[in-house]
Amino acid sequence: MWECPDFFRLGEKDVLLFSPQGIEADGIHYQNTFQSGYMIGNWQQGTTDFTHGPFFELDHGFDFYAPQTTLDKKGRRILIAWMGGMADENEPFHPTIENDWIHQLTLPRELVMHQDRIYQKPVKELQALRKHQLVDTQVKINWTGDVPAVSEFIITPENRENLHIDLFGYATIDFDPTTKQVKLTRPKLSSHQREERVAVVADHLLEIRCYLDRSSLEIL
Repeated sequence: MWECPDFFRLGEKDVLLFSPQGIEADGIHYQNTFQSGYMIGNWQQGTTDFTHGPFFELDHGFDFYAPQTTLDKKGRRILIAWMGGMADENEPFHPTIENDWIHQLTLPRELVMHQDRIYQKPVKELQALRKHQLVDTQVKINWTGDVPAVSEFIITPENRENLHIDLFGYATIDFDPTTKQVKLTRPKLSSHQREERVAVVADHLLEIRCYLDRSSLEIL
């Protein structure tokens, strides 16, 4: 079943964004119970003909589903998705249930097209939420410090060096320049075992931008 379809034009291409259910896991791909992704092509106006390329996942994290977009007054294609465990996967184990809430929405993300792939970047308006800068440093070996539970941090790694980030002893972010893989790990909601999601960087990793909001972590 293809849920939540969204059809729009981005740049010079037409895009079908949707959430197919039932795709089997394949290596580092399609690891969630349900997926969200897109196909890029060309729609012949006045017909039902849409010639398109392959299906690509839009996000490689744990909790991302049913993304929808809108076109703002500046002509930007803005996406917001459902950020929460799938209804058929570990929902009873969410730690926020005891606080009488569950799930949330992602930050708004601007979509851009580059070489027939879609990239997401945080909208510039998020900069207005910044209060003050806590750390601005060049790390040679390691850095240990307090990271507020509500914060934004930007890391520009050296592509020749392995990168490891440990957040609160709970989540970790790793980058391997040899395989060009970015890996996010966390404990499973239903047990103390670790689980991971992996994405491969197409070229050089220029920046890792993370948004912490007490109970959520978004990496763009």
